[in-house]
Amino acid sequence: LADLSNIQNDKRPQVLTQVLKENVQLFKIADPDKELRLLRADGDDLGFTHYRYERLHREVPVYGDELILHVNDKSQVYQVNGNYHASLTAAAAPSLAAGKAGTWALEQGAVKGMSKIEETALVFYPVREDVRLAWHVALSGGMDQWDYFIDAATGDVLFDQDRRRF
Repeated sequence: LADLSNIQNDKRPQVLTQVLKENVQLFKIADPDKELRLLRADGDDLGFTHYRYERLHREVPVYGDELILHVNDKSQVYQVNGNYHASLTAAAAPSLAAGKAGTWALEQGAVKGMSKIEETALVFYPVREDVRLAWHVALSGGMDQWDYFIDAATGDVLFDQDRRRF
């Protein structure tokens, strides 16, 4: 897909997003500069580097979406993989306040022993083939922790899960 041998390591993430721009039909990402955020670049024992990107829509993360570009020891992009949605058109303005979403999640989590809100963050949460703007509320209680995804428009619980994920 691309030869990065003449590109300095600190400039490679920008070149990789350019590769995605030049292949919009293939990757279905209209504006990689705005729709992806580099999380990290991991090198391995073979001299390969793996660039892991978080998927964004209007600067809000799409929960669980990621794209990984792999560069071999010859500085060539040899593989792209991940799980992500194509460019989105969903609105990014919540009608439900973060505090209200946290309260609702805590009320639901109380039956599971949750007693404290650890974090609340706005995300796009995948629901079948679509995404919904949601509040990701992380709760704790004793040794237990749960994630709640509260629809930012309706207040419905889209999903909840034990953070320990047995």
